[in-house]
Amino acid sequence: MRLLPIFFFFLYFQFGVAQEIPPVVSYGAEDYKADNQNWSITQSEEGWIYVANNKGLLSYDGENWSLYKSPNQSIIRSVHAVGERIYTGCFREFGFWEKNEYGHLTYASISAQIELNEDEQFWEIIDYKDWIIFQSLNNIYLYNTSSEEIKKIDTSHAVTKVFKVNNKIYFSQPGNGVFQIVNAKPKLINNHSIFKENTIINMYSVENQLVVQTNKKGIFTLAETPQKHPSFDLPIFESIDVYNSLQTESGDLILGTISNGVYRISSTGEIEYQINRTNGLANNTVLSIYEDRDKNIWLGLDNGISFINTFSPIKNYTDETGRLGTVYVSKVFNNQLFLGTNQGLFYKKLNDKNSDFELIKGSTGQVWELFIFDNQLFCGHNNGTFLVQEKNFNPVSAKPGTWNFKEVPNHPNLLLQGNYQGFSLLEKVNDTWKFRNSIDGFQVSAKAFEFIDDYSVLLDHEYKGVYRIKFDEDFNNVIAQEQDSSVEKGLYSSLIKFQNQVLYANSNGIFAYHPTKEKFELHPQIGDLLSEETYTTGKLVPTSEEDFFLFTKKFTYRVSKNTLDNSLLVESFPLTNTMRSSLVGYENVIRLKDDQYLFGNHSGYLTFHFNLYEKFQRDLAMNINAVTISSVDGHQLPVSFANQINKFEAEYNTLEIDYSVPEYTNYLNIEYQYKLKGLFEDWSDWSSNSTARFSNLNPGNYQFQVRARMGHDMLSEAEIYDFSIKRPFWLSNLMIVLYIIAFIIIVLITHNTYKLYYKKQKQKIQLQNQRELQLKESENELRLIEVKNQQLEKDIESKNRELAISTMSLIKKNEFLNQLQSEINKYKEEPKKGIVQIGKIINRKLNQNSDWEFFEKAFNNADQDFFKKIKEIHPNLTPNDLKLCAYLRLNLSSKEIAPLFNISTKSVEVKRYRLRKKMDLDRDVSLTNYILEL
Repeated sequence: MRLLPIFFFFLYFQFGVAQEIPPVVSYGAEDYKADNQNWSITQSEEGWIYVANNKGLLSYDGENWSLYKSPNQSIIRSVHAVGERIYTGCFREFGFWEKNEYGHLTYASISAQIELNEDEQFWEIIDYKDWIIFQSLNNIYLYNTSSEEIKKIDTSHAVTKVFKVNNKIYFSQPGNGVFQIVNAKPKLINNHSIFKENTIINMYSVENQLVVQTNKKGIFTLAETPQKHPSFDLPIFESIDVYNSLQTESGDLILGTISNGVYRISSTGEIEYQINRTNGLANNTVLSIYEDRDKNIWLGLDNGISFINTFSPIKNYTDETGRLGTVYVSKVFNNQLFLGTNQGLFYKKLNDKNSDFELIKGSTGQVWELFIFDNQLFCGHNNGTFLVQEKNFNPVSAKPGTWNFKEVPNHPNLLLQGNYQGFSLLEKVNDTWKFRNSIDGFQVSAKAFEFIDDYSVLLDHEYKGVYRIKFDEDFNNVIAQEQDSSVEKGLYSSLIKFQNQVLYANSNGIFAYHPTKEKFELHPQIGDLLSEETYTTGKLVPTSEEDFFLFTKKFTYRVSKNTLDNSLLVESFPLTNTMRSSLVGYENVIRLKDDQYLFGNHSGYLTFHFNLYEKFQRDLAMNINAVTISSVDGHQLPVSFANQINKFEAEYNTLEIDYSVPEYTNYLNIEYQYKLKGLFEDWSDWSSNSTARFSNLNPGNYQFQVRARMGHDMLSEAEIYDFSIKRPFWLSNLMIVLYIIAFIIIVLITHNTYKLYYKKQKQKIQLQNQRELQLKESENELRLIEVKNQQLEKDIESKNRELAISTMSLIKKNEFLNQLQSEINKYKEEPKKGIVQIGKIINRKLNQNSDWEFFEKAFNNADQDFFKKIKEIHPNLTPNDLKLCAYLRLNLSSKEIAPLFNISTKSVEVKRYRLRKKMDLDRDVSLTNYILEL
């Protein structure tokens, strides 16, 4: 009967209460590529984690695990970092590891100087001033780091563990009690039966009092008559088997058990949490515990390694049973925390770690909304609307599917509900809220809406778009509805009112509604926080009148009012979509207290404390851990860090650089960015990859720079690594000098050869030129003769034309004179009549065309095809025009042409002008020359 309370207490913590626990990361053997069991953990000055593993020494830089085999291929049982050395102990061997010039650990044995027992293994290592203490189950050895002196403490009996408390060294012996090492000799401190009959796990200083942790009986004061320490007199110690423990810097106790995982007990004796395999631990058997410099807890397990991010701003509440379901909405009301899920409405007392959520009777089903109004808690449920009153679920409206509630402007006794099919109204009558009526005229699901005036709302439907809806003054009917075209509809879009402005969000951004323009416009300050590349949901979640949240793939944003200038203040936090684990489109956030917020998700919720996040921000060292060079044939060489600037041979022109930040926070993803000056000047894209590789680098000087960030926050200054690639031998200075000498010799030989060659060529060319000159002179003479002959032929043709025309003129003249002579002879007797007749003959001759025809025939004979050619070029010429062309072809002047036409010289000039116009000749072209050249 006495053990029943303890039994039920055990069951209560094992199965009854889910807890808010910090993030836990677990690493299996497949992650660190070694054996399952991990016996001891430590951290070096540079922040690396070292683990004693069955297969050797594990090192972890925050990105990559490395394994160093133990010197005698045995299990490493203990590890402890002091300065730049990593001390380890294993089977019949202890010593230390140091990094060599290549950044790899090398081992130096200490125990090789002494004789060890046949089956001695070293389970504990601690530092004390200039001494390092190595403890096996048989002996204790002291190693002086300055003088390298080794002392052995004769304990005469088995030793279970060595402790350092208040700068003093203690150890325990089964059956003998607790001892202190004084002047390198054991001194019995307490041999009470409690300490003789129980395995002592650890010793602490609590409130300036030494206390002793046993494996099964609990924690006792180190007094002549030991008593259970009042702060840690807990029933839990009677039900668990503690294998090891740790007192943190804050005074809390971490208990590692054989089969129940790990417990954290506050310095006041309150059980903070238990973490086991059910809620994140890799294994329930804890072999070692270590607190790193950031107050995080590392656990070496029987199967793996786990890391508890103790001071993370995140705490997870996970319902492993599935009873709670997915959290859609949460609310704090009357010091109770309410969770609305797909399983119903649950509640518990706020900040009560030892209670679990209870289901409010009658609330089973989907809860959509929790709304505090009129000092009452309204619940929007799949089955309607309910009031939560003293754990009772009282119906208000049976209209199914209540999405949300809005206070009706200037009507404090009315609440507008959004339902699966439109709107409905609640009314307060005689201090009782009742269903008043459904609003007719709009049957679309009203999941998200906001008032824009007393009788109008904007409604967002992710499949249909945004509507403007106007109600009548009695809220009985929808009297107008119009679809807004200024924004596109969008999956997971949302609509809220913030600072009296309606905001709409989808994958294109965040838009603000302007009532005067009756349209949405991209918000000038926060519009670009959502984009196609980062979009997961457009859900905007107000947590107060002063702030709201929005979410992307990698970040969570809090937007609040800047009290200085009324602008919007945007804060980003690296809560990724995966970490939030919310149902997309139903993200929900509430403020719990101060700057602590609750985010509902698939299996419970997480809390995020912004103040802790801000305190966590700090500079972290960026380390370049290793540099490897490779040749063209794939041969690899490690690079020494001993040189300030490394110079690599030309054939080793491929580099691989490993880097990391020794940061082990679970909720923050570290990203890296680098650039290689000498190859490219711009920073690379941010990436989680901790290795950079550069292939086939040209000879020259290079500077590699790498930096890191968590979220949007830079962690440290860029780390720099300088190196150069040597020129190949064929491009060395000696070879370049030889190349120059050879080039000069070749140039001289070539110059002389070409000089002799060109001299011969010159002589040959001169001879050839003389011959060609003579030949050209002969050819020129022949051409000159030919030209002269052609000119003579032209002159002959011209003379022939003139002769033909002259002959024609003589013939015609003789004919005319003969005719006149005949007429004169004929009219001798009648002179007067003869004169008249002669005048007629003269006039007839002047007007006859036969003279022209005769002339034309003679002209064609002398200048063949002239008329045909000119008619082809100028088909619009008249016969008179052709006559004028013929006279001009004879190079006659206007004065000479006038009698031939029987007109004046001035009239000839007019005819010449008209002819130019018909031929469309420019002013600077001579008409006579043009005709002569045809």
